[in-house]
Amino acid sequence: MLTEYFVPSLKELPPPPAHKKGWPWTEQTDPLPNYQPDGSEWPRISIVTPSYNQDKFIEETIRSVLLQGYPNLEYIIIDGGSTDTSLDIIKKYEKYITYWISEIDRGQSHAINKGFSIATGEIFAWLNSDDLLKPNALNFVASNLRNIQEPAWLVGASEIIDGQGNFLQTRLPGSINQESLIHWHKTWFPQQSTFWTSSMWKIIRSLNEERHYAMDVELWFSMVKETEPIITNNILSAYRYQENAKTIKNWQASFNEVNYLLEQEFQELKKNQKLNLQKKYAFAESFFYTAQIYYNEGLYHEAHQYIKKALNLQPLIFKNPTYFRVCTKLLLGKKGSSLVKLWKNRNNNLFNTSDI
Repeated sequence: MLTEYFVPSLKELPPPPAHKKGWPWTEQTDPLPNYQPDGSEWPRISIVTPSYNQDKFIEETIRSVLLQGYPNLEYIIIDGGSTDTSLDIIKKYEKYITYWISEIDRGQSHAINKGFSIATGEIFAWLNSDDLLKPNALNFVASNLRNIQEPAWLVGASEIIDGQGNFLQTRLPGSINQESLIHWHKTWFPQQSTFWTSSMWKIIRSLNEERHYAMDVELWFSMVKETEPIITNNILSAYRYQENAKTIKNWQASFNEVNYLLEQEFQELKKNQKLNLQKKYAFAESFFYTAQIYYNEGLYHEAHQYIKKALNLQPLIFKNPTYFRVCTKLLLGKKGSSLVKLWKNRNNNLFNTSDI
């Protein structure tokens, strides 16, 4: 028996505020036919939105999902007990939402796990309550993530927008493998544009609820060990870079959590004797880049710690003139002399001492 899907349109949804125009307020994606050209059902896509006190943005997020025109959609909102007007907004759209709940939780990772624990889709993703899907995103994902019986994932591009929705830049994903993830601070790709099969999720099982900022990074490290993703430069989402986003408001805690995960990955590879020369160099570069970020933020102790990590791991990195010049800059200060001495002792044949 054929399934008939209800796909909401602008006519069915509550009218937008008078001053709101464009996607997803006064524009929609053309609805797809109920079935694919070969007569098969579209794969069910489960989208989970974790939310807490995001009444400024959540309505736009909700509409960007509902107006995809995608027939087989399962949309789940897990609210953490918001005290603003978020619940009024969710209730306004609840007849179009598959499931929603509002209760105190243990944080974002816990909320996302709660959502996925009841999801029945063949393709999964989460969309934070201040981000958006772009038009035709779900059509593109379903059409390109075709082997849904296997562990697989897809990563697309994202527009970065500010708190008012103004375009800032486009973030493309680039190549994604274990080595590129080691360089996460430079090679990061948008979580908002990342989708994976339920077969992949059965292997992963859940997000680590101890992670409050870098749960996505830990997830990507787990996924890439199963298979590398399908990569596209199609823009699938908009990532809102706004001052109250927790990874921006608490940037150092977020940055530290990523560094902790990179250190964990380093130790795991080392323990399993999979830390080859190429990966050693990648980690040394990553530690060096981390030192630069800390130095630029005035966190000199942390900068020196990461310079030492890079130096002890792969001293040859400083044969690169760029790294060498920046290193000498980083090493200025009380701790600089001891580290330069260490560098000289380990690398006498790389440069003349007059170069230091």
